[in-house]
Amino acid sequence: MRRRDAERGTVLVVCTCATLLIAGLSYCLLSSVVLESNAQRDRTELAKCAYIAEGGTADVVTSLVPSLEIGATASLGLRNQPIRYGGGGYWATVTAEPDRTFTVVSSAVYGQAAVSIETRWGREFHPVRDYAIFSGNRSSSTGGSLPLGGTGSSRDIVNGKVYVNGDLSLGGHSEIHGDAVATGAITGNDVDGEARENAPGIGAPDLNVMRYGEIADFKVNAAAPFNSQGRLPPSDPRHIFVKEFRSDLATSVGFKFDNTNYFLGDPYESSSIDRVSVSSDGNEKIYFVDGNLWIEPMGDTSRIIRSPVDGTRITVVVKGNIYLCDGIQYEDPDRDALLFIALTDGESYTDLNGNNQYDAGEPILHDDGDGVYEGPREGSGNIHFGDPNGGGLGHVHGYMYADNYFQDHVLDGTNGQPIPFEVTGFMSAGEQVRIKRDFKGKHAKMTVNFDRRVVDGDIILPGFPERETSGELSMLSWRLLGQPE
Repeated sequence: MRRRDAERGTVLVVCTCATLLIAGLSYCLLSSVVLESNAQRDRTELAKCAYIAEGGTADVVTSLVPSLEIGATASLGLRNQPIRYGGGGYWATVTAEPDRTFTVVSSAVYGQAAVSIETRWGREFHPVRDYAIFSGNRSSSTGGSLPLGGTGSSRDIVNGKVYVNGDLSLGGHSEIHGDAVATGAITGNDVDGEARENAPGIGAPDLNVMRYGEIADFKVNAAAPFNSQGRLPPSDPRHIFVKEFRSDLATSVGFKFDNTNYFLGDPYESSSIDRVSVSSDGNEKIYFVDGNLWIEPMGDTSRIIRSPVDGTRITVVVKGNIYLCDGIQYEDPDRDALLFIALTDGESYTDLNGNNQYDAGEPILHDDGDGVYEGPREGSGNIHFGDPNGGGLGHVHGYMYADNYFQDHVLDGTNGQPIPFEVTGFMSAGEQVRIKRDFKGKHAKMTVNFDRRVVDGDIILPGFPERETSGELSMLSWRLLGQPE
């Protein structure tokens, strides 16, 4: 009997264990089902929450952005009083940034889920940013021309796309490694890319509607507190501009300037202002210079130094001319970026004889209708390459756009010898890119390397010219912020 009872006890233990095991497995299975159900519910709620946040973004862009002034912030709803929408609710804010973009943060709740989404909106950039060289020839009904030339080691080389409103000539051994687009004819050497003749024209940017004088973060003008040495306090982000640093600007050969001359360089880093150190509170800003701007240190190259973590990135808009006499180089070519824009100051002119002064009979640009030239004698809205003191131009890093002409300014030095130069960025003009490079039977080599980082979205420079300043906005960026703060 004991043996039989022992067997019964063993069977009972086994059955009990089996029952407990089955119950445990059932519980685990049930828990897994419940957890999966909860996870599915959470995912569904989160997805619906994101849809509601995007709906809030659309409402803000439609109802608030059109009337928002630069620097202002507006909102719809509050966290404790969200706008009911789609079974949940949202609240959102929008800020009109100085670079004419709009930052929208839209937060939403649905069920147990909550999420915030940040988007950035703006109008499409002008296609000038797509070309290594852009020659708009705005004032000519028939367009102009862009000649490339040189032979052997002195040949012109453009690594990037070229646009010309007019004819493009590839003479000598010149090369274009990229597409070439011209509203007229393309003659000479073959292009390493697509060559499109008789193409539709691309209008030059209308810089007046950008309102740089209003949206600029910093203004360099007569009201700035320059001391007797032409310096600003080192704590002022504008200290990288020095007033009337040099007076040997080829005045001995007759050049005169009506505008004040400012020089890019940090006098607190070097007395020769051959270094540029942008402070963190002055980075990613627009500087508006009311006068001429010179890159002409007491040396042969200006260098960006002590860049912020993400690199030095500034836009310099000049209501006058820009004179690039020496090279300017990035400290970090992957992070640093400079945008130079030469803006027309009223009337300017086409300098037919190349003496950098207005002479009677030269065509007036932006004429007010009276046929009398009333602008500064040196003109405005132009970018000049060349050193009046005879130095080499060297390598220029930067994106450069001239509202009028991109032209030469004593590019043959003091001995009449051609001075080669290289650009990494782009060189573009609303009128013509017309840099004289042939002197005494010799040719000054021009090398232009297109910097794709703006096109690829790797960097954003404030105040980049837009295709148009009205019409629909485009989403420039989107990112998930997570839970609302």
